[in-house]
This record gives sequence, C-alpha cells and structure tokens, in this order.
Amino acid sequence: MTYKEMFLEKATKWVVGGDLYAQIKEMVSIYTKDNTMTGAQKREAVIAKSKVTFANVASVLINIALEVAVFIITEKVKA
Repeated sequence: MTYKEMFLEKATKWVVGGDLYAQIKEMVSIYTKDNTMTGAQKREAVIAKSKVTFANVASVLINIALEVAVFIITEKVKA
C-alpha cells in the first residue's frame, strides 16, 4: 500500500467513522469475490446493508466510504 493510499484510508476513517468504513470495506471484499452479481447489484447491496446498520449516517458518507474501499481493494488486487 502506498503512502497516498494509506493517507486516503486514514482520512476516510476520520471523516466517515472507523466502524462504518471497516464494515463497508469488509463487505466490498466479500462481494468482490462474487461473480454472480453485477457491479451495480454489489453496490446496492453494500449501500442497503450499511443503511440498516448505520441508519443515522448521511448517504454521501456511505458513498465516500464505498468508493474508497473499492479503490483500496482494487489497488491491492493489481499489486
């Protein structure tokens, strides 16, 4: 993981909350391995599950956490 990726992940945890980011990153990691769903279906599933657990969190924060998690995980796969 590069310094920029580490900084991005730490900043995201600070902005959206560590628990939310950890849950979303775990779900993204799991759904990445599922080839039966489209990318849009995976995204909607992660968002729906996150909204259940973190109902009081704004959608924009969930989307930020989701985008960063996808970026970090795909960068790990490339490496």
